[in-house]
Amino acid sequence: ASLLSLLAYSTSTFECAFEIVLVLSTLASLSNIARVNELYPSIVTKMIQPRKYAARYYDLTGKVGAEFQLRGCELVILDRYAYRLSPSFIMAWHGCLLREPP
Repeated sequence: ASLLSLLAYSTSTFECAFEIVLVLSTLASLSNIARVNELYPSIVTKMIQPRKYAARYYDLTGKVGAEFQLRGCELVILDRYAYRLSPSFIMAWHGCLLREPP
């Protein structure tokens, strides 16, 4: 399912058991962020560019983890960030991550 489909389901279906509170994106999917901001202004969107953290992947892990904690995230769907996060981050969020990297 696409991001916009998931957002539409979560905001229009009464029986939906989850609430989307944060969408993190990379530069590559900037058009999705603009669309989310337009259609769902109550959902926080942030762009974190992994290239800024290429040499310091634990810094990226810290930034992403801080955003999750700030927003009170309990369940996380990873897409483009998954392979850039540290093993300790994956362990800390184990059980809360969908699409965990191998």
